[in-house]
Amino acid sequence: MELNLEELLKGQKTRIRNNEFFSTEAYVMPFIERMKKYTDDFVCQAIGPTQLSLDQQGNEHTLYNKVLVEAVLPGGDEINSEVIGFTYSLDSRKPLVRFFKCFKRADTGALFLNNEKFIVTKDLEPEIPVIYSPIDKLMEMELPWDWIQDLQQHEWTASNDTVNFKLGQWIRFAIAFSIDEIYGKIKIAPNDVISGYKSLFEDSESIFFSSLGKNVNFYNTLTAFNSILYESRKDPVNLIRKTILMKNILSIN
Repeated sequence: MELNLEELLKGQKTRIRNNEFFSTEAYVMPFIERMKKYTDDFVCQAIGPTQLSLDQQGNEHTLYNKVLVEAVLPGGDEINSEVIGFTYSLDSRKPLVRFFKCFKRADTGALFLNNEKFIVTKDLEPEIPVIYSPIDKLMEMELPWDWIQDLQQHEWTASNDTVNFKLGQWIRFAIAFSIDEIYGKIKIAPNDVISGYKSLFEDSESIFFSSLGKNVNFYNTLTAFNSILYESRKDPVNLIRKTILMKNILSIN
């Protein structure tokens, strides 16, 4: 769910298998303080545990075990901005913290990226502060704006036969493709692919909608599908890696 920073900072300490992790504020505020030098625009998402947690007095205990904070940087073009992201998970197979730099589309919020070198993932250890130095390195790195321009300039013809073929291929690739890492397997649900297809060719209210037979550029194709991932808010921690996985499923370079 998306929530404001004040609400996010109410997240309290979490104990998992006799390991105690810091409060949400202890993890998030050092990132906010570092990025305030560059922006005041922050977007927050968080997911709590699946079971209700109570404190010793029986009161509901506010916990956020999966958190994503985006620092949206000034500049960019009319549609896209650059983002420095900070995300962590306490209840993955192995707790992790992740920093990344990527593009963000202003009208849908979707994130997109084409290169793993802009992602830094580390173990998150109980009772040990996070090291935020990857932020400095990411700030120095330049995102490939020429990739955005290339996506916008190149088109494919969405004939009925071509769309039929591509939809089948996209669904097959969603079933087959995954990312396996020590923190757990990352996959994209075929239903998310179907929803992206509908936003392109079925939903006339969608900003990405195009009638069959017309040309569609690769930029709108990719961001239509990534917008589905972003709007679902189901997996904030793995969202940035899923954007690269989605690019591969769609066979976009």
